[in-house]
Amino acid sequence: SVDMANSIWYRQGFPVKPPFLNTNETFFRSQVNPLDFRSPNAVNTINNWVSNKTRGLIPTIIERIPDNAVMYLINAIYFKGDWRMSFKAAETQNAPFYRTNQPEVSVKMMGFGENVTLPLYTTDTYYAVDLPYGDSVFSMTVLIPRGSNTLEDILNQLDGSSWQQIVQQLHPQEINFRMPKFSMDYEKTLNSVLSSMGMPTAFVGGAADFSGIADAELYIDEVKHKSVIEVTEKGTKAAAVTSVGIGVTSVPIIPVIRADRPFLFAIRENQAGNILFLGKLAQP
Repeated sequence: SVDMANSIWYRQGFPVKPPFLNTNETFFRSQVNPLDFRSPNAVNTINNWVSNKTRGLIPTIIERIPDNAVMYLINAIYFKGDWRMSFKAAETQNAPFYRTNQPEVSVKMMGFGENVTLPLYTTDTYYAVDLPYGDSVFSMTVLIPRGSNTLEDILNQLDGSSWQQIVQQLHPQEINFRMPKFSMDYEKTLNSVLSSMGMPTAFVGGAADFSGIADAELYIDEVKHKSVIEVTEKGTKAAAVTSVGIGVTSVPIIPVIRADRPFLFAIRENQAGNILFLGKLAQP
């Protein structure tokens, strides 16, 4: 199952234009809430909403509310899926994971105890193994380097068209497959990333144009993203939150496939092809 939620928190008394709030309520189903940003409980109020929407996987998104903050736009997504064919807990065993240019480490490697039939796509560079979830709507696609190739070799080949080729040419094949249990979290401030992608003026007071929100010199103070994922024998739990803080200026052979080196994974929706989560495991 996947749940998405949006919310807008604006400083109580700040004159936000009603059409902006109405549009977000109507078309994005955002919860719109005035909030006393000076209250000691304001940070907890926003974080509690995030924690609730991500089932506790992401308990916080902000640490403090700056004096110039007038609004937070927060998007949360939560995903939980049980594998259509679960790994067998009794088959989980310690095994080496070979990190790039670092000593190997021991991980809990999951297995099925037998050969299994899973969608597979193979190139000279990597294996792409698809692990369907029980509802068949979502799956995790794992890209594992072959031979002397590395994760960087995969990334150098990967673009929109090559990804579509992977998805379209996955076909059921009997394989012997193992992959590690893992959990990871990721947090990043996206200001510089978004600026380099073509929206630098949005972060500059006096240059940004957010006149559709309010009659004030607004700019984006900070965009933060946090994500968490847990992969076990039974399935996957994942959550991600993005917050935007707005300030005012002032073959016939059965392949043996081991995800025992840095690999790429994507949780994707199979009908429209949307990728919900994309990550790499390099440091178990």
